[in-house]
Amino acid sequence: MRRVLLVVSVCVPILLGAQAPAPPPEVSTSGFAEVRLPADRVLMRFVVQTGAATAVQAASLNGDRVRRVQAALAALGFRGNDARATGFSVAPNYEYREQRRLVDYQARTQVEVNLKDMERMGAIIDAALGAGATEVGGMQFISDTAEKARIGTIAAAFADAKTEASALVAAAGRQLGPILSMTTGSVARPMQAMERAQFSTAAAGAPSVEREVVVSYQVQVRWAIAP
Repeated sequence: MRRVLLVVSVCVPILLGAQAPAPPPEVSTSGFAEVRLPADRVLMRFVVQTGAATAVQAASLNGDRVRRVQAALAALGFRGNDARATGFSVAPNYEYREQRRLVDYQARTQVEVNLKDMERMGAIIDAALGAGATEVGGMQFISDTAEKARIGTIAAAFADAKTEASALVAAAGRQLGPILSMTTGSVARPMQAMERAQFSTAAAGAPSVEREVVVSYQVQVRWAIAP
C-alpha cells in the first residue's frame, strides 16, 4: 500500500505541470486609409495588331504600321522613350468548328506614350488611330507624389486599427496590450491603377475619365488585452 501511494504522490505533480496555460485574451482589428492625388502625367497605350498568312508577313506588316504610328506621334513631339514600342508578340490564329483550322497569324505590339499635358490626349488618340493603331489599350495615370502618400496611408491605416481596438477594450473595462501580429498590404498599386477608358469626343477633345491616382492601404492587427 505504501508503494502505491508513493507512486501516486510522484505522478500528480507531473500531470499538473503538463497542463498548458490558457492563452491570454486578445482582440483583432483592421484599419484602412485612402488618399486621392491629382495625376501629374498619363501613360497611354496603343495596340497595333496585324494579320497575315505567315508569321513573318504578320510581323513585317506590324513593324511597318508601328513605324507609321511612331512617325505620327513624332510629328506631335513624342520621340524616343516618350513613344516607345513594347510587348511584341506573334501567334497563330485558329478557328474551332468541327476541327481546328489555321486562319492566319496575328502580330501585336503596344506603343506607349508618356504625356504630361493631358489636355492633348484627344489629339494623340486621333493621330495614333489614324496612323494605324487598332485600339487604345488603356491609360495609366501617375502621380509623382504617390510613394510619399503611400507611407502616409500606412501610418493612417495603423492608427485606424488602433483606435478601433482601444475603443473595444475600453468598452469592456480593459486596456490594450502589446501587438501579437500584424499583416499589411496595399489595396491597389497606386502607380499602376490602370483602367480601360471610355472615350468621349466632347468639348476639349480629351477622354472623359477621372485624372487622379488612388493610394490606399489596409492593415490587420492582433493585440493582447492587458490583465
